Amino acid sequence: MELDNGFRVLHKNRWIWLLPTVLSLVSLLLTPLFGFFPTVQRGIHIKFAVPTGMPDLDSILKLEQMNIGVPVRPQMLLFALISILVDTFFTGGWLAMVFAALRGTEPDKTDLWEQSRYFFSRLLLTRILTLLVGIFGLVLLAIFLGPLAFILLILAFVGLMYVFFWELAIVGEDLSVGEGFTRGYEVLRANLGEVLRVVLPIALYTAIISLVANLIAQYILGYVLLIPVWSYIGGGFSAAICALYERLTKLPTSPPINNLQ
Repeated sequence: MELDNGFRVLHKNRWIWLLPTVLSLVSLLLTPLFGFFPTVQRGIHIKFAVPTGMPDLDSILKLEQMNIGVPVRPQMLLFALISILVDTFFTGGWLAMVFAALRGTEPDKTDLWEQSRYFFSRLLLTRILTLLVGIFGLVLLAIFLGPLAFILLILAFVGLMYVFFWELAIVGEDLSVGEGFTRGYEVLRANLGEVLRVVLPIALYTAIISLVANLIAQYILGYVLLIPVWSYIGGGFSAAICALYERLTKLPTSPPINNLQ
Protein backbone atom coordinates (compact mmCIF):
# COMPACT_ATOMS: atom_id res chain seq x y z
CA MET A 1 0.00 0.00 0.00
CA GLU A 2 2.76 2.44 0.95
CA LEU A 3 4.72 1.71 -2.22
CA ASP A 4 1.62 2.41 -4.32
CA ASN A 5 1.05 5.69 -2.48
CA GLY A 6 4.69 6.67 -2.80
CA PHE A 7 4.89 6.19 -6.56
CA ARG A 8 1.45 7.74 -7.02
CA VAL A 9 2.86 10.94 -5.51
CA LEU A 10 5.64 10.94 -8.12
CA HIS A 11 3.22 10.22 -10.97
CA LYS A 12 1.05 13.20 -10.05
CA ASN A 13 3.96 15.53 -9.24
CA ARG A 14 6.78 14.77 -11.65
CA TRP A 15 8.86 17.72 -10.52
CA ILE A 16 9.30 15.96 -7.14
CA TRP A 17 11.54 13.38 -8.79
CA LEU A 18 12.95 15.84 -11.32
CA LEU A 19 14.41 17.97 -8.51
CA PRO A 20 16.92 15.34 -7.28
CA THR A 21 17.64 14.51 -10.93
CA VAL A 22 18.63 18.10 -11.71
CA LEU A 23 20.64 18.48 -8.51
CA SER A 24 22.53 15.23 -9.17
CA LEU A 25 23.29 16.16 -12.78
CA VAL A 26 24.56 19.61 -11.77
CA SER A 27 26.68 18.01 -9.05
CA LEU A 28 28.14 15.57 -11.57
CA LEU A 29 29.01 18.36 -14.00
CA LEU A 30 30.78 20.31 -11.26
CA THR A 31 32.97 17.47 -10.00
CA PRO A 32 35.77 18.06 -12.56
CA LEU A 33 36.14 21.58 -11.17
CA PHE A 34 37.11 19.96 -7.87
CA GLY A 35 39.70 17.69 -9.46
CA PHE A 36 37.90 14.34 -9.57
CA PHE A 37 35.06 12.41 -11.18
CA PRO A 38 32.95 9.76 -9.40
CA THR A 39 33.99 6.29 -10.51
CA VAL A 40 32.50 2.95 -9.52
CA GLN A 41 34.76 0.09 -8.47
CA ARG A 42 35.08 -2.75 -10.94
CA GLY A 43 33.34 -5.97 -10.07
CA ILE A 44 30.03 -7.01 -8.57
CA HIS A 45 28.74 -5.00 -5.62
CA ILE A 46 25.54 -4.96 -3.58
CA LYS A 47 24.39 -2.24 -1.21
CA PHE A 48 21.29 -2.20 0.95
CA ALA A 49 19.62 1.19 1.31
CA VAL A 50 16.29 2.57 2.51
CA PRO A 51 15.87 6.16 1.29
CA THR A 52 14.18 8.48 3.78
CA GLY A 53 14.98 11.76 2.01
CA MET A 54 15.87 12.93 -1.47
CA PRO A 55 17.25 9.98 -3.44
CA ASP A 56 20.99 9.97 -4.11
CA LEU A 57 22.46 7.57 -6.67
CA ASP A 58 25.74 7.34 -4.75
CA SER A 59 23.88 5.69 -1.86
CA ILE A 60 23.60 2.46 -3.88
CA LEU A 61 26.99 2.62 -5.63
CA LYS A 62 30.40 1.35 -4.52
CA LEU A 63 32.48 4.43 -5.34
CA GLU A 64 36.25 4.28 -5.50
CA GLN A 65 36.40 7.67 -3.78
CA MET A 66 34.90 6.07 -0.65
CA ASN A 67 37.72 3.56 -0.24
CA ILE A 68 39.72 4.01 2.96
CA GLY A 69 43.03 3.82 1.06
CA VAL A 70 42.14 6.59 -1.41
CA PRO A 71 43.96 9.86 -0.58
CA VAL A 72 41.55 12.65 0.28
CA ARG A 73 42.38 16.01 -1.28
CA PRO A 74 41.13 19.36 0.09
CA GLN A 75 39.06 19.91 -3.07
CA MET A 76 37.20 16.65 -2.48
CA LEU A 77 36.46 17.62 1.11
CA LEU A 78 35.17 21.00 -0.04
CA PHE A 79 32.94 19.35 -2.63
CA ALA A 80 31.62 16.88 -0.06
CA LEU A 81 30.83 19.74 2.35
CA ILE A 82 28.99 21.73 -0.32
CA SER A 83 27.07 18.62 -1.41
CA ILE A 84 25.98 17.88 2.16
CA LEU A 85 24.80 21.46 2.70
CA VAL A 86 22.87 21.56 -0.59
CA ASP A 87 21.27 18.16 -0.01
CA THR A 88 20.33 19.04 3.57
CA PHE A 89 18.85 22.35 2.46
CA PHE A 90 16.57 20.91 -0.22
CA THR A 91 15.66 17.76 1.72
CA GLY A 92 13.41 19.71 4.08
CA GLY A 93 11.48 21.30 1.23
CA TRP A 94 11.36 18.03 -0.71
CA LEU A 95 9.94 16.10 2.26
CA ALA A 96 7.42 18.88 2.95
CA MET A 97 6.20 18.64 -0.65
CA VAL A 98 5.88 14.85 -0.39
CA PHE A 99 3.89 15.10 2.84
CA ALA A 100 1.66 17.75 1.25
CA ALA A 101 0.92 15.44 -1.70
CA LEU A 102 0.20 12.50 0.62
CA ARG A 103 -2.31 14.64 2.52
CA GLY A 104 -4.17 15.56 -0.64
CA THR A 105 -2.74 19.06 -0.95
CA GLU A 106 -1.32 20.10 -4.30
CA PRO A 107 2.38 20.77 -3.66
CA ASP A 108 3.35 24.26 -4.74
CA LYS A 109 6.79 24.52 -6.33
CA THR A 110 7.00 28.14 -5.21
CA ASP A 111 6.93 26.98 -1.56
CA LEU A 112 9.89 24.63 -2.01
CA TRP A 113 12.51 27.30 -1.31
CA GLU A 114 10.72 28.66 1.78
CA GLN A 115 10.15 25.19 3.19
CA SER A 116 13.77 24.30 2.57
CA ARG A 117 14.87 27.41 4.48
CA TYR A 118 12.36 26.71 7.25
CA PHE A 119 13.70 23.23 8.05
CA PHE A 120 17.36 23.68 7.08
CA SER A 121 18.88 24.48 10.48
CA ARG A 122 17.05 21.62 12.18
CA LEU A 123 17.96 19.02 9.57
CA LEU A 124 21.55 20.24 9.48
CA LEU A 125 21.83 19.78 13.24
CA THR A 126 20.40 16.25 13.04
CA ARG A 127 22.96 15.30 10.39
CA ILE A 128 25.85 16.83 12.30
CA LEU A 129 24.86 14.91 15.43
CA THR A 130 24.43 11.69 13.43
CA LEU A 131 27.84 12.20 11.80
CA LEU A 132 29.56 12.78 15.14
CA VAL A 133 28.00 9.66 16.63
CA GLY A 134 29.02 7.68 13.53
CA ILE A 135 32.62 8.89 13.75
CA PHE A 136 32.71 8.01 17.43
CA GLY A 137 31.41 4.53 16.61
CA LEU A 138 34.07 4.00 13.93
CA VAL A 139 36.77 5.02 16.36
CA LEU A 140 35.50 2.48 18.88
CA LEU A 141 35.39 -0.24 16.21
CA ALA A 142 38.99 0.57 15.30
CA ILE A 143 40.05 0.25 18.94
CA PHE A 144 38.05 -2.78 20.02
CA LEU A 145 38.06 -6.05 18.10
CA GLY A 146 36.47 -9.46 18.60
CA PRO A 147 33.37 -9.79 20.80
CA LEU A 148 33.41 -6.11 21.73
CA ALA A 149 33.18 -5.16 18.05
CA PHE A 150 30.12 -7.41 17.69
CA ILE A 151 28.49 -5.70 20.66
CA LEU A 152 29.24 -2.30 19.14
CA LEU A 153 27.58 -3.37 15.89
CA ILE A 154 24.47 -4.35 17.84
CA LEU A 155 24.49 -0.97 19.54
CA ALA A 156 24.85 0.69 16.13
CA PHE A 157 21.74 -1.16 14.92
CA VAL A 158 19.84 0.01 17.99
CA GLY A 159 21.07 3.53 17.28
CA LEU A 160 19.63 3.36 13.77
CA MET A 161 16.26 2.62 15.31
CA TYR A 162 16.43 5.95 17.11
CA VAL A 163 17.21 8.04 14.02
CA PHE A 164 15.26 6.25 11.26
CA PHE A 165 12.20 8.51 11.51
CA TRP A 166 14.06 11.50 12.95
CA GLU A 167 13.98 13.78 9.90
CA LEU A 168 10.49 12.65 8.89
CA ALA A 169 9.17 13.54 12.33
CA ILE A 170 10.77 16.99 12.19
CA VAL A 171 9.32 17.82 8.78
CA GLY A 172 6.09 15.83 8.91
CA GLU A 173 5.01 17.20 12.28
CA ASP A 174 7.07 20.42 12.39
CA LEU A 175 8.98 19.42 15.53
CA SER A 176 12.23 20.60 17.06
CA VAL A 177 15.35 18.46 16.82
CA GLY A 178 14.86 16.99 20.29
CA GLU A 179 11.12 16.48 19.85
CA GLY A 180 11.66 14.84 16.45
CA PHE A 181 14.23 12.45 17.91
CA THR A 182 11.86 11.34 20.66
CA ARG A 183 8.80 11.23 18.44
CA GLY A 184 10.53 9.27 15.69
CA TYR A 185 11.78 6.64 18.11
CA GLU A 186 8.40 6.32 19.82
CA VAL A 187 6.65 5.75 16.49
CA LEU A 188 9.23 3.17 15.45
CA ARG A 189 9.20 1.32 18.78
CA ALA A 190 5.40 1.15 18.86
CA ASN A 191 5.17 -0.11 15.27
CA LEU A 192 8.42 -2.03 14.73
CA GLY A 193 6.77 -5.02 13.06
CA GLU A 194 4.80 -2.81 10.68
CA VAL A 195 7.89 -0.77 9.85
CA LEU A 196 9.95 -3.88 9.09
CA ARG A 197 7.17 -5.19 6.86
CA VAL A 198 7.66 -2.16 4.61
CA VAL A 199 11.37 -1.47 5.08
CA LEU A 200 12.76 -4.97 4.50
CA PRO A 201 11.25 -5.39 1.00
CA ILE A 202 12.52 -1.92 0.04
CA ALA A 203 16.00 -2.84 1.29
CA LEU A 204 15.83 -6.02 -0.80
CA TYR A 205 14.69 -4.12 -3.88
CA THR A 206 17.51 -1.59 -3.52
CA ALA A 207 20.04 -4.42 -3.14
CA ILE A 208 18.89 -5.97 -6.42
CA ILE A 209 18.87 -2.57 -8.13
CA SER A 210 22.33 -1.76 -6.77
CA LEU A 211 23.70 -5.01 -8.20
CA VAL A 212 22.69 -3.91 -11.70
CA ALA A 213 23.45 -0.22 -11.10
CA ASN A 214 27.02 -0.90 -9.99
CA LEU A 215 27.67 -2.73 -13.25
CA ILE A 216 26.08 -0.07 -15.46
CA ALA A 217 27.63 2.88 -13.58
CA GLN A 218 31.15 1.61 -14.30
CA TYR A 219 30.68 3.44 -17.61
CA ILE A 220 30.22 7.23 -17.68
CA LEU A 221 27.14 7.11 -19.92
CA GLY A 222 25.61 4.45 -17.68
CA TYR A 223 26.25 6.59 -14.60
CA VAL A 224 24.52 9.57 -16.21
CA LEU A 225 21.51 7.55 -17.37
CA LEU A 226 21.09 6.01 -13.93
CA ILE A 227 20.63 9.41 -12.26
CA PRO A 228 17.01 10.02 -13.43
CA VAL A 229 16.20 6.32 -13.08
CA TRP A 230 17.25 6.18 -9.43
CA SER A 231 15.77 9.63 -8.74
CA TYR A 232 12.41 8.15 -9.72
CA ILE A 233 12.75 4.73 -8.09
CA GLY A 234 14.52 5.99 -4.97
CA GLY A 235 12.08 8.89 -4.76
CA GLY A 236 9.17 6.44 -4.84
CA PHE A 237 10.76 4.39 -2.05
CA SER A 238 11.35 7.50 0.04
CA ALA A 239 7.80 8.73 -0.52
CA ALA A 240 6.59 5.27 0.54
CA ILE A 241 8.44 5.63 3.85
CA CYS A 242 6.79 9.04 4.27
CA ALA A 243 3.42 7.42 3.57
CA LEU A 244 4.19 4.78 6.19
CA TYR A 245 5.05 7.43 8.78
CA GLU A 246 1.92 9.35 7.88
CA ARG A 247 -0.26 6.29 8.40
CA LEU A 248 1.40 5.25 11.65
CA THR A 249 1.06 8.68 13.20
CA LYS A 250 -2.49 9.20 11.88
CA LEU A 251 -1.86 12.87 11.33
CA PRO A 252 -4.75 15.18 10.44
CA THR A 253 -5.17 15.98 6.78
CA SER A 254 -4.30 19.65 7.18
CA PRO A 255 -1.72 21.02 4.73
CA PRO A 256 1.86 20.69 5.99
CA ILE A 257 2.97 23.97 4.40
CA ASN A 258 3.67 26.41 7.19
CA ASN A 259 2.61 30.01 7.25
CA LEU A 260 5.98 31.56 6.77
CA GLN A 261 6.40 35.23 7.25
